[in-house]
Amino acid sequence: MENYYKTLLDVFDSIFEERLQREDSLKGSDVLDLFLDITRSEDSEVSRHDVLHLFLDLFVAGLDTTAATIEWVMAELLCNPEKLTKTKRENQQFLSKKRELEDSDISKLNYLQAVVKETLRLHPTAPILIHKSVAELADESKSKDMDMTEKFGITLHKVKPLMAIPIKE
Repeated sequence: MENYYKTLLDVFDSIFEERLQREDSLKGSDVLDLFLDITRSEDSEVSRHDVLHLFLDLFVAGLDTTAATIEWVMAELLCNPEKLTKTKRENQQFLSKKRELEDSDISKLNYLQAVVKETLRLHPTAPILIHKSVAELADESKSKDMDMTEKFGITLHKVKPLMAIPIKE
């Protein structure tokens, strides 16, 4: 697994290097330019290594939260067959007018949007839940005594994914 992360870091590093070679990247036109500008500053505490790992974390977290959201949407739809039917009907009606679905089409699928929003309400992703730090810990220990050292790791998916089987009542 570390080899994959090394490969991703190499890809990000080559993108960073390419961006640094471009003169117009000094203008700070996107997030990457802004971070690279910060790393160029002599008094900056943020290194290129830090930015590389930040972008890797954002990339991996984005993949994982998207996959988890899709799993929850499917699980909720399987538990609610009438909602699944309504969602499928909306998609079929929309796709009967077009051959392929594009990103810009998502805003036109009102029921699908409502399903996703309701799923996120019922099963929010972790970043939404963590909105402030907790100063008092349950076991009366102090936050300064906690070891927050990072260690390489990844959460793996199950070899056999759970199956959601709707129950008819």
